[in-house]
Amino acid sequence: MPFTSHLYPSHIVTLHTSLQAVAVRIHVHSLVTVWCVYLPPNDVVPQVDLNQLVSQLPAPFILLGDFNGHSPLWGHDDTNSRGRQINS
Repeated sequence: MPFTSHLYPSHIVTLHTSLQAVAVRIHVHSLVTVWCVYLPPNDVVPQVDLNQLVSQLPAPFILLGDFNGHSPLWGHDDTNSRGRQINS
């Protein structure tokens, strides 16, 4: 269960996925969805699973997580298959 401050009204967004993910809708100045996901480094995550998860999120949303992806776009010298997947 995610923790949110009592200072901001919030509720959990129900996600229908096998991925390790949680999302919370928070009202700060306006409603925003904060989504956090963990993608284990050796698991194959089909692109369709990521796309289906993103399609469930109310906009606007902020995406956070440990994707175990490498790419020069976020400071790595190399790119791995997960990094290429996230970039697409």
